[in-house]
Amino acid sequence: MTIRKGDEWGTPRSAEVNERRVSNDSELAHIGYKAHREHTATEMTPFSLESGDVLRTLGISVQRQPKDQIVFPFDLGLVRLDGGEQQPFAAHVLVRSRFWSDKFATIMNVGWQGENYFGPRAHPNDGLIDITEGSLSVQQRLLARGRLRTGTHLPHPDLKTIRRSAHTLNFSRPTPTFVDGVAVGRYSTVEVDIIADAFYVVA
Repeated sequence: MTIRKGDEWGTPRSAEVNERRVSNDSELAHIGYKAHREHTATEMTPFSLESGDVLRTLGISVQRQPKDQIVFPFDLGLVRLDGGEQQPFAAHVLVRSRFWSDKFATIMNVGWQGENYFGPRAHPNDGLIDITEGSLSVQQRLLARGRLRTGTHLPHPDLKTIRRSAHTLNFSRPTPTFVDGVAVGRYSTVEVDIIADAFYVVA
């Protein structure tokens, strides 16, 4: 069940829990998606990450000792690019030119992308994806850059922000696209949706 406002998220790790190690957000998404298709979430071994924006969103830079760890239910994003096959993402999809000079979109399942707090309202277990799209002038991009680390770049009159379980974005021309930090090509149509409670993360 996805989290509700005011609820505690996650449960203390029990001594019987064994985790499956993955190295980063992209690996988590792909292995977690395969496991989700083969099992229900309650049958799955939770995943433990070595690095990535999922960990940063959990507020963790160094793994806790097992006795202090929490098991978190986690949503999984799916993205379809120009009508191709769906591919999973655990953290985010970014659609943007090199200097963010054209229309762009940040599609967030978690709050962070590196040092940038693109999704200040994003929660990885609320059954929603946080999407911000629009374009900014050079001056506005410089101002926004200084505010990204605190998430105070939003709200902005030139940016549209929505929270949806599914959404389609259209770009006037193919735009570089990054799924969990991996460049996957240039695309014009980006369709996203969410699998709630897809798997568990222990941290």
